[in-house]
Amino acid sequence: MKWIFTSAVLLILCSLTVSFTDKEAVCHKYRNGKYLMRFRLDNSKEIAFICTRNGNWQTEENRDTHARSTLKIKWVRECTYEIRFVSTTQKVSAEDLALRKKALHTVQITGGTDRYYLYTHTSSLHKNSRSDTAWIIK
Repeated sequence: MKWIFTSAVLLILCSLTVSFTDKEAVCHKYRNGKYLMRFRLDNSKEIAFICTRNGNWQTEENRDTHARSTLKIKWVRECTYEIRFVSTTQKVSAEDLALRKKALHTVQITGGTDRYYLYTHTSSLHKNSRSDTAWIIK
């Protein structure tokens, strides 16, 4: 009887370890790379960005205006990272620039494949979260 209980506990622990390792491996492969992200703000025109992530840095280029922004990334968990704005080539007011630098954005990767990953984005500036898809550019 003791053997059956011990075997069951070991089986559960092994499956949890495999599950965690699989999720870790899935998220780890999105830490560096090039991605296409699209979204709409306030029912406006769709905005598309090419995001290039390398280590703790991310650059975003607006596909329409070609304005580039640089962001600092801090991985807080295997599938969650925080982003802080650093700079942009876009002409913005001093007030807007200060607001961007103050904001903390949190992104949680919720799944993915070899073609895309799914994420949920929250910001210290807004109450709502946004879920979307980042398409991998090869």
